[in-house]
Amino acid sequence: MDEKTYYKAFTNLTGVICFLTGLFDLFVRYFNAHLSVELPGYIFMRPATAFCFILAGSSLICLNRKFIQFSRVLSSILLLFSGVILSEHIFNVNLGIDAFFMNVFSLDFHHYPGNMASSVALSFIIIALCFLIISFHFSNYWLGLCLFGVFFTLSLGFIATTNHFIEFATHFGAGRWMKISIYTSLGLIFLSLAIISYINSKNVKHSRVSLPLITVFVILNITVLGWQFTKKNQENSLNMLLQLKVENVEDVVESYTAELASSFSRITYRWLNQQTNPESEWRADMMHYIHDQPGYRAIIWVDNKYAIRWIVPEEGNEFIKEYNLFNNPDRRGEMLKSLARNELQISTQFDLAEGDRVILLFSPMLQENHFQGFMVGILNTEVFLEDILKKMDIQGYNLSIYDASGLLYTNAPRDHKFYKGWKHSITLPLYGQNWRIVLWPSIVLHNQVITSFFPAMILIIGILIALLSGFLIHTLQFIKGNSEKLKRTQTELANARERLQGIIEGSSDLVAAIDLNYDFIAFNTMYKCEVYRIFKIDLEVGMNFRALLQKMSVENQKKAMSLWERAMKGTGFTVVESFKDKRYDGLDFEIHYNPIHDSEGKLIGVSHFAINVHQRIQNEKKLEESKVELENVVKSLEIQNKELELLKELMSFLQSSLSMDDAIEIIKNYSKRILSGTSGIVYLISSDNLNLISRVLSWGEPVSNLFLFTPKDCLSLLRHQSYYIADTTEGVLCNHIKNGEKKPISYACLPLFAQNEMLGLFYVEFGLNTDNQRLIALAQIISEQSALSIYNIKLRDVLKTQSTQDSLTGVYNRRFFEEYLQKEILKAKKHPFTFALLLIDIDYFKKVNDTYGHLVGDQVLLEFATKIRQICRQDDLISRWGGEEFMIFLRIANLDAAKSKAEAIRESIEKFSIEINQEKPISVTISIGIAFYPYDGKKVDDLISKADEALYQAKKMGRNKVVASSSMHQNKNH
Repeated sequence: MDEKTYYKAFTNLTGVICFLTGLFDLFVRYFNAHLSVELPGYIFMRPATAFCFILAGSSLICLNRKFIQFSRVLSSILLLFSGVILSEHIFNVNLGIDAFFMNVFSLDFHHYPGNMASSVALSFIIIALCFLIISFHFSNYWLGLCLFGVFFTLSLGFIATTNHFIEFATHFGAGRWMKISIYTSLGLIFLSLAIISYINSKNVKHSRVSLPLITVFVILNITVLGWQFTKKNQENSLNMLLQLKVENVEDVVESYTAELASSFSRITYRWLNQQTNPESEWRADMMHYIHDQPGYRAIIWVDNKYAIRWIVPEEGNEFIKEYNLFNNPDRRGEMLKSLARNELQISTQFDLAEGDRVILLFSPMLQENHFQGFMVGILNTEVFLEDILKKMDIQGYNLSIYDASGLLYTNAPRDHKFYKGWKHSITLPLYGQNWRIVLWPSIVLHNQVITSFFPAMILIIGILIALLSGFLIHTLQFIKGNSEKLKRTQTELANARERLQGIIEGSSDLVAAIDLNYDFIAFNTMYKCEVYRIFKIDLEVGMNFRALLQKMSVENQKKAMSLWERAMKGTGFTVVESFKDKRYDGLDFEIHYNPIHDSEGKLIGVSHFAINVHQRIQNEKKLEESKVELENVVKSLEIQNKELELLKELMSFLQSSLSMDDAIEIIKNYSKRILSGTSGIVYLISSDNLNLISRVLSWGEPVSNLFLFTPKDCLSLLRHQSYYIADTTEGVLCNHIKNGEKKPISYACLPLFAQNEMLGLFYVEFGLNTDNQRLIALAQIISEQSALSIYNIKLRDVLKTQSTQDSLTGVYNRRFFEEYLQKEILKAKKHPFTFALLLIDIDYFKKVNDTYGHLVGDQVLLEFATKIRQICRQDDLISRWGGEEFMIFLRIANLDAAKSKAEAIRESIEKFSIEINQEKPISVTISIGIAFYPYDGKKVDDLISKADEALYQAKKMGRNKVVASSSMHQNKNH
C-alpha cells in the first residue's frame, strides 16, 4: 500500500470510530444506562457531544467517499448545532438544548448536564469549517487556515488528555477549557489527525505537515503545560494559605470564647455563694465586670421562678430593663438545656434593638443540687468578635462567621469580589452552638499570590521559542533544499547564456539585455558596433547603461531612460521612437522590450530588440501623403457628385416650375446648398422699367444691401459677361458695390442672359478659405439655368396672356370669359351667391370707323377699355365680347345695385372724351343690357342670351340706355 492509501484508510477508520462512539453513547443512555462503561474517575461524554461526533464521523466518511453534497449538508448541521451551543455559553442564555437532551436521556444520568463544554463546541465549529473548506476546494490560503484550526483542536485534545493523567490545569480562566471528558479529548485528537491525513491524501501543494509545523505544535503544547502548571502551583499556594488562616481563626475564636465563658462562670459561682449581699454591691461588681469585658450590653440575675431579680445594663442600654427576654420559646428552651446540662450555654443571635444583634450566655446557679436561678449575660457579637480578631493579623483576608440564625460577623466590604472557588470554611462547636467560619482572599492578596506576570512570561517565551524554532527549521530546510537548486540553476544559467549568446549573435537586429541595476548582461556584435558608431564607446558586459546616457542630449536621455523604466515594470511592449542627433540622421528605431524572468517567475532584467526603420518611416510618410491626397480627391469627387446631384435637382425643379415665385424659391434654396459658404442676391430687370433691376431673393448674409440699381451700375451687365473680383481692396469695383455701406471680401457678378435678352443679375459673395474658382463655375451653371428658367416662365406668361386677353385692349377675350363664367356658376351652385352680367355696346361705333378710320377706331377701343378698367373694381372681370361689345362680370348683391353700377359706367363714358393726335376730342355713348343670376338663368347660354336681349332693348329705346332683362322685371314684380 502506498502512502496515499494509508492516509485514506486512516481517514475512513477514524470516521467510523467517531460515528460508532457517538451512536453507542446515545444508544446506551437511551435504552440501558448501566451498559455504559466509564473508567474510574472519568465521566463519559455528554449527549450533545455524542451527537456532534456522529455528525463529524458521518461527514468525514462522506467526504472521503466523495459524497461531497452529503458531507456539506452534515457539516452545515454540525456548524449550526455547535454554534448555537457556543452562543449559549457566550451570552449565558438557554435555548432549550439542555432540556431536550435531559428529557430524552433522563434515566440515571439526570446529574449530568446535556450540554457540551464551550471549548468542545468551538472545536466542532472549527472541524465543520474545515470540512466545508475542503469540500468547496478553496485556495491553498484557506487550506492553510484550515490546518491552523486543526492544530488548535489537536492541541486541545492532547492537553485535555494529558490533564487527566497529570492534573496541571487551573480551576479558573483557560484551565476550565482544558477539563473535558477523556473520551471527547481522544475523539478530537483522532478527528484532527484524520483531517490532516485527508489533506495529505490529496497531495495538495503545501498541505503536508512539515517538520517546522510539528516542532511549533510540540513546543506550544509544552508551553501550555508549563503555563498551566505554574498557574496551578500558584493556586495551590493560595489554597494552603487560606486553609492555615481559617484554622488559625478557629483556634483564636475558640480560645477567647472559652476564656469568656470561664470568666462568666466564675462570677456566677461567686454570687451564688454571696446571695445575702446587698443589691448595690452586686450592681457595682457587675458594672465593673461589664467595663472590663468588651461587648456586654447587660447582666441579669434570674431567680428560680424565671423572673428577673436584678439587672445591670451597660450605660446607654437602660431600655433592656423593660425588655422581656425570656418569653421567647427558643430562648426558654436554651435556658432549660443549660440547666439540664448544668453548664454554660450560648444562644443563637437575635436583634435586641435595631442594628444591635446579641447573643445570651446562660450560666445556671445550682447550690447542693437546688436550682437557684440563672446568671444571664447579653453580649454584642460584633463587638466581641471584632475585639478578638483585632488581636490577630487577618489583613488581606475576607472573613465571615455564621451561626444557625445567620451572619455574626464579617469584615468583607459590601462591594467585595467574592471568589467562590477560593472559599474555605470550618465549623466550630461552641457551648451548644455550631459556628461556621468562612474565609476567602481579598483582591490584593489574590493578585499577590496568583500573579499573571510569571505564567504570562512562560507563555510568551514559549510561543516565541516555538515560532523561532519553526522558522529556524524552515529556514534550514529552505537553505538545504535550495543549495542543490542553486547549483542546478547556475548550470542552467550558464548553458542558457551560451545558447542566448548564440541566438542573439545570429540575429540581424540590435539585441541587448540589462539587469535590474541597468548593467548590461548580454548584447550582440551588431549592437556593440552601433553603440561605438554613435557614442564612440566600447561596450562591455557589466557596463551600466547610464554611461551611454552621458553621451546623449537631454531629450534623448529622458526618452531612452523612460523606455527602460517602463520595461522594468515587467510588461513587454513595442514602440517606434526617433532620436535626434546633430551628427547622425536616420536614428529611427522599432524597439521590442521584453521582461526577463527566472524559473520562479521573478523579474531579473529586461531585453530589447531594435531595428532601424528610418527608410520604412520615410516610405510610410510618402504613403500617408499619397493616402491624404487620395482622400482629398475622393472627398472632392464626393463633393462634386453631390453638387452635380443638386444641380440635376435644380434643373429638374426649374423645368417643372410654373410661376416666377416658384422659380425664385427654388433658385434661393439650391444656391444656398450648392454654393455653401457663400452669400448672394438675385436681381431681375423690372417689367415696368427696363432701366432698373430689383432684388428678388438672397441667401446667407450678403454684405451688399442695395435693393434697386440700374444695369449701368454693374460691369458684368455692361460687358455682357461674368465679372469676378478676388479682393475688393484691389481692382475695379462695380458701382453697386462701390456705393454700398460695406464691401465683401470678394464677389462675382454673373449676368442672367437668355435668347439675347437681359433678364437680371446673379450676384455671389465669397468668404475666406473658399475655393472661389470652383464656386464661380457652379454659380455660372446656376445663373445660366436660372436665366433660362426665368426666360421660359416669362415666355409662358406672355403666351398665356395672349391666349386669354384681347390683343388690342388688353382685357380678357370672349373664350376666357365664357370659361370663367362657367366656373363661377358652378361655385354659386355649391355656395349660393348672386352676380350680374353687363353687356356693353358702343353706340354708332361704325361712324367712328367710317369717319376717322380703323386705326382711330382701334385707339378709341383701347382708351374705352382703359376707362372701363378705371371705373370697375379689381374683382370685376372685363372682356371684349366682339367688335365694339364688352362684357363685365359683377359680384353684386341685387339688381338695383347692378343697375346703379351700370348707370355709373354709362354716365362716366358719356362724359369721357378721347383725344387722338390733338384733334377734336371724340365722344361716345354706350348701351348696356343686364342679366342677373340666378333669376335670368342658371346656365351660361341663358344668361348671355338674356343680357343680349336687354342690350337689344336698350338700343331699341334710343341707345345710351341701361336695360335689365325682362325676366328680371317679372321676377321682381312677383
